[in-house]
Amino acid sequence: MKTRNLVIWLVLAPMAAHADLLVSVDWKNLVGTGVHGLYSGVESLAAAANPVFGAANVWNDALLGYLSPETNPSFSNLLDSQGNVTSVGFQFTGVVDTYTGTDGSCPNTLMCDFIYLNGGALDWTITGLTPNSVNYMYFYNYGSGAQSYRVFNMALDTDGNGSLDGNFTVDAVNGVYAAPILASPTGTISGEMQCCLSGQASWSGFQIDEQTAPEPASLVLFAGGMVLLGALRKRRGWPA
Repeated sequence: MKTRNLVIWLVLAPMAAHADLLVSVDWKNLVGTGVHGLYSGVESLAAAANPVFGAANVWNDALLGYLSPETNPSFSNLLDSQGNVTSVGFQFTGVVDTYTGTDGSCPNTLMCDFIYLNGGALDWTITGLTPNSVNYMYFYNYGSGAQSYRVFNMALDTDGNGSLDGNFTVDAVNGVYAAPILASPTGTISGEMQCCLSGQASWSGFQIDEQTAPEPASLVLFAGGMVLLGALRKRRGWPA
């Protein structure tokens, strides 16, 4: 490898190590899968808030019971946007029930299946994130202006200290963008779906974009490459 190419690699390799981890989850049940099919592709609402969400080529279709409550369901090793297995998982604490919209008012298959609450709250935790990482999230509702009563509140631990210090209104049509959310020192984010601001809470799915920073060794490599590049530029008269 030529010296200049080697130096360029030393500079750019650590930068390539800085990449987003995008995980997208669509709450599903077997009835909804039969009626609407699986969801895949780009959701324009989230992409408008954060272009990274537009890279969601692969969605996790997380199956739950249709009018058949489940207690503390969990999902492990969720796939990223390219279909790679990750360490990210999702854990509910409490009873979870889902329904499927069959009246045609939901705009796409992502929003037609949803977790619903007619009262109370539902706690959840995302696990397997990089400790202290910065994350961006998008929460989806039912997506129909005729169903405005579905709006609800999503409480989040935004600074990783274990308390639910942030409150985000999940609009019935547009959902809500939540950022930045700091993972805890153990790589978790906690939240609570809260019913109700006006009627029935309907949560269709979410996306999470984890900003992964370079490893310390990569930063050392980057710094060394910059020093070497500067020295060679002086010695060989390379343009700045």
